[in-house]
Amino acid sequence: MEQGLSQSRVQCIYRDHLGVIWIGTKWGLNSYDQSELKSYFHDREQPNSLPDNFIRFITEDRLGDLYVSTNKGIAIYNKAENQFQPLKYNGKPFNAWSYLQIGDNFLFGGEETLYQYNLTDKSITTIFPDIDGDKLKCINRIFQWSPDMLITSSKKDGLWMYDLIKKKMYRCPFVKEREINTIFVDSQNRLWVSFYGKGIACYSKEGKRLFSLSTKNSGLNNDIIFDFLEKDNQLWIATDGGGINILDFQTMKFSHLKHISDDEQSLPNNSIYRLYKDQMDNIWIGSIHGGLFAIKKVFIKTYKDVPLNNPNGVSERTVVSIFEDKDTLLWIGTDGGGINSFDQKTNTFHHYPTTYGEKVTSITDFSENELLLSCFNKGVFTFNKRTAQMQPFPIINDSISKREFSSGDLVNLYATKDNIYILGAKVYIYNKHTRQTSILYAPQIDIQRQIAMQAIYSDDTHLYLMGTNNLFKLNFKTNELSSLVNMKEGDDFTSACRDDKGNFWIGSNFGLLFYNKQTGKTEKIHTNLFNSVSSLAYDKKGKVWIGAQNMFFAYIINEKRFVILDESDGVPSNELIFTPIPALRTPNLYMGGTMGLVRINTDIIFESNSSPILKLLEVKLNGKSTLKQVNNNCISIPWNHSSFNIKVIADEKNSFRKHLFRYVITGKDKMVIESYLQTLELGTLASGEYTISVSCDTSNGEWSQPIEILTIIVSPPWWKSIWFIILCIFFAFLVAGVVFFSLIRKKENRLKREMREHEKKIYEEKIRFLINISHELRTPLTLIYASLKRILNKEVKQDELPEYLQGAFKQANQMKDIINIVLDARKMEVGQEVLHISSHPLHKWIQEVAETFQTASKAKEIEITYDFDDSIQSIAYDDTKCKVVLSNLIMNALKYSPNQTRIVIKTIRTNESIQVHVQDQGIGLDNVDIKKLFTRFYQGKHNEGGSGIGLSYAKMLIDLHGGRMGAFNNEDRGATFFYEIPANLQEQEVSCPQHSYLNELLSSPEEEEKIESGAFSLQGYSLLIVEDKQDLREFLKNALKDKFKKIYQAENGLVALEVIKQQQPDIIVSDVMMPQMNGYQLCKEIKENLNISHIPVILLTARADSESQMLGYKLGADAYLPKPFEMEMLLSVIQNQMRNREYIKSRYRGNQFILSPQEATFSNADEQFMIKLNEMIDQNLSQPDLDVKFLTAQMAMSRTSLYNKIKELTGMGANDYINRRRIDKAIILLIQSDMSITEISEQVGFTYQRYFSTLFKEMKGMTPSQFRAQHGSTQQQSE
Repeated sequence: MEQGLSQSRVQCIYRDHLGVIWIGTKWGLNSYDQSELKSYFHDREQPNSLPDNFIRFITEDRLGDLYVSTNKGIAIYNKAENQFQPLKYNGKPFNAWSYLQIGDNFLFGGEETLYQYNLTDKSITTIFPDIDGDKLKCINRIFQWSPDMLITSSKKDGLWMYDLIKKKMYRCPFVKEREINTIFVDSQNRLWVSFYGKGIACYSKEGKRLFSLSTKNSGLNNDIIFDFLEKDNQLWIATDGGGINILDFQTMKFSHLKHISDDEQSLPNNSIYRLYKDQMDNIWIGSIHGGLFAIKKVFIKTYKDVPLNNPNGVSERTVVSIFEDKDTLLWIGTDGGGINSFDQKTNTFHHYPTTYGEKVTSITDFSENELLLSCFNKGVFTFNKRTAQMQPFPIINDSISKREFSSGDLVNLYATKDNIYILGAKVYIYNKHTRQTSILYAPQIDIQRQIAMQAIYSDDTHLYLMGTNNLFKLNFKTNELSSLVNMKEGDDFTSACRDDKGNFWIGSNFGLLFYNKQTGKTEKIHTNLFNSVSSLAYDKKGKVWIGAQNMFFAYIINEKRFVILDESDGVPSNELIFTPIPALRTPNLYMGGTMGLVRINTDIIFESNSSPILKLLEVKLNGKSTLKQVNNNCISIPWNHSSFNIKVIADEKNSFRKHLFRYVITGKDKMVIESYLQTLELGTLASGEYTISVSCDTSNGEWSQPIEILTIIVSPPWWKSIWFIILCIFFAFLVAGVVFFSLIRKKENRLKREMREHEKKIYEEKIRFLINISHELRTPLTLIYASLKRILNKEVKQDELPEYLQGAFKQANQMKDIINIVLDARKMEVGQEVLHISSHPLHKWIQEVAETFQTASKAKEIEITYDFDDSIQSIAYDDTKCKVVLSNLIMNALKYSPNQTRIVIKTIRTNESIQVHVQDQGIGLDNVDIKKLFTRFYQGKHNEGGSGIGLSYAKMLIDLHGGRMGAFNNEDRGATFFYEIPANLQEQEVSCPQHSYLNELLSSPEEEEKIESGAFSLQGYSLLIVEDKQDLREFLKNALKDKFKKIYQAENGLVALEVIKQQQPDIIVSDVMMPQMNGYQLCKEIKENLNISHIPVILLTARADSESQMLGYKLGADAYLPKPFEMEMLLSVIQNQMRNREYIKSRYRGNQFILSPQEATFSNADEQFMIKLNEMIDQNLSQPDLDVKFLTAQMAMSRTSLYNKIKELTGMGANDYINRRRIDKAIILLIQSDMSITEISEQVGFTYQRYFSTLFKEMKGMTPSQFRAQHGSTQQQSE
């Protein structure tokens, strides 16, 4: 392997656990995975490339990690990422020239240092050997000579020994030389040392020199030694120019592997630098200039064509005939290169130029010094072995010779003891004794049809011949020709041979045949390896050698198995030509072919069939490696991938054998792919799970056991994923459920109950705020009220009057504070409150705030003191908001502190914040849940009262600063309340974020969560606002304009009536107290006018007494809302009114029967209208001319007014409503009468039964006949 390597000098070789061969050169790293040669280089732009291109050694640990040592440090190869990670000591790469693996540790030989790398914890330690003052530059080789002794060498600093126990390194006492190329410790624990240019020396484990070998005293052919290797009790020695010298330990004699010119199977290069034996016992050779090559012992050699008179090959590539004479000299007939001889003892060829240009198709023995040759299209000639001269040999006469050789057919020769058989269009027998030629007559066999018969075997009595599709036996005594095997026309024989048992093996154009001598039957040997056979030979060792379809096979007869042989076995691609020769006198077998002469050592032993180990080598998704994503031989890939490839490797001894792979992809369907490529390209895979099994052909042609090498899970697209399908199913069930339950909601009681509940919830939301604020104001208001009442009733003495007035003032002040808090919280909610953060001297400000409580503290004889942190000066905060907080804390401290105690106000600086503490000597927090302390309305289990809103509001203010509040018990007594704000706030004005501060402030923890009413869109409706006060009217318009499609305004009832008649709004909101026409009169006018009575009216008034509300409802008001009101409350009432009307309309559209007027209307006028309309329709139901025109005349209304009225109340047009009444009447008749369908259709006013049936099916989903069959008539039910 030279072409494709990054550089031709091979420095090191390694075979990893997958079977990949790694080759290090002076310029880059290479890998060979049996199909592809890759190169890796250092790239300055890529930090994860090789550290350097000069490779020193390659090795692998037990985890399969590959280590590559370069001139700039060691790198670990990450195959999944295709990256090299530097191995560092103290954060820096280190150089290593050699390594030794001992247990779970690597020893790396560096410069004056041994690095110990622990594979378990990935730690690196150094061993600085005690060198006794001497100097050791770099450690080039390391071997373990004994359990406690290492032997190392340096090219310039000699041989060193390292004691593992004493941790001491010293110079080897028995080797004085300094220049040492390499060392080696063999299996007998002997040390071999190569001295540069001086050969080698061998030392015992005691240090005694056993012997020295050089070119002067041994068969060593070169004194420059680069490497050693032990194999099969032999020492292989790599030399610089002398090839490989092999020393046999038993005989102590050398043999040599060298380069031989024109011999492709010799060593390619004589300068060898590295020897390596892999796990499969293969020998790999790294040369200095010729790249990498493997050495394998083979039993087959092919001699190819060489230049004329070159003794290393044949004169022409194609060998067509072979003959061995009595001296074991092999004579070879070539196609155009004449005749060659081959000396089997010296393995050399001799060419005969006098025959050059001749095609010698057959050779046999003629005399002591002569051969008989058949030359294609020329004739038969004698050939003198000594003079190399050819003389014509006529067949009977010249005319017969010319006839036999002018047709372009072959003429074959075969010699026995007495005769020479010339096999052409006829069989000619030349008698050696009489020198007469005769013709063989066989009237029962058409010899002329048997073109170019060939003699395949002879014994003392018979000659066996092969014809086109026959096998013959010729009796020597009688010259009788008989047939052994006959095949039909078209089944042609190509070759044949006879085994030791007398059975014949026949090659044909349809496979391999076996003729059993005992049974006389012929059978076919079935195999899938080949379809036709070109050449056969038997080797007397129970093997038949087969050339078929440019491939070479051996068939072991006893085991009945085939063995495939390829170029790695010494057989290049070669079309073998049948060259029958008598049994040879040597153990070798020879066959001819288009690529030269094939020599087979029949002593070859085939190992029992062993299947290669198939391993996953690479996985690529969209052209990028994804091997790291493979977990337990499984990988998940997305559905939208564009390509997916895997690569496998057959890990076996012969790394160069080409395999046929069978990939079985099992998914929804099963797919089988057979290919000589190691890479399987799958392209795009559909969603699902796939299992890839791989097998390959073995040396006997069978398939290895399939191995499940990878499972691929292709995730489905989101619209095919399980969760989406489940979601769709859930949605379908949900829709079906909604439809189902909407159809069964028929009874009005449920609607009324739901409406009451809904109104109740709206009402609760409306008054919740009032309840909360009332709760806050009730206690101080009660105290004020009681005090003032006693004063007014003169129940208070004159001297007690100031005390009562002071108490009332105190409670009024508390009410003011609560209202201010509520107002401030409201400002915060709408984003109108601003934090004015500015810098203040904190301690001075605290004292100013505390001074305001001096009167209260003196009254209880409580002393207020300060404990300030002097490191705190000015900080930024909102002094107004923080004053509320601090005042609240001081006020609480005064409130809960006994008389004659102390309150301490303290400041503390923490990491990034400032804390202000208020410490009292009061009741403490033992009866308090601190987690709820700052929650609204929470009070501890003590006798002291309080509203509970102060701390909650204080915490809200501190939260706005980004701080926090807290409390804890003091060590002695009392409690400390504190607040904390950031110390690094910047001076600025910050708007408070909008938030529901009021609900948060005024809601108790025990309150239920607010229940949101169902949203109902008003975008499609119009609103009329009737209010005499323009400010309120404009306010309502602006507040509601985004909710409605259109808003109309009117300043009194008269104007409103005109707007209503012209614009027909969907709902009216009206004040009660107005000039000209008040709200009560307007409501009465609307509800008494049939054209507009369906419009809902909501009355707004400050008169909240029950009499006013009762009057409004009597006049037809749909809702009554007292002032003041919440805008949300008004909007909820409007939504409720419109929702109810839409619900009634939906019931009209969906109900099985028409609703009653009481159910369908909201006013008395609408109810009377619907009663009259239904009576008018029912009385004239059988009349076909019952239509809108008829109804307008009877109801005394315009067509437009009638249509709008029915549409508003029912959601249907007038004609649709009439048809609905007719169909409902028809349903009653279908169930309760025995009238025919035609009679019923006429009874309900349909002229054509077909139209009646069509309309009935549209409304009920079935025909009248199907409806009656399903529900049955009264008579059918009674029967």
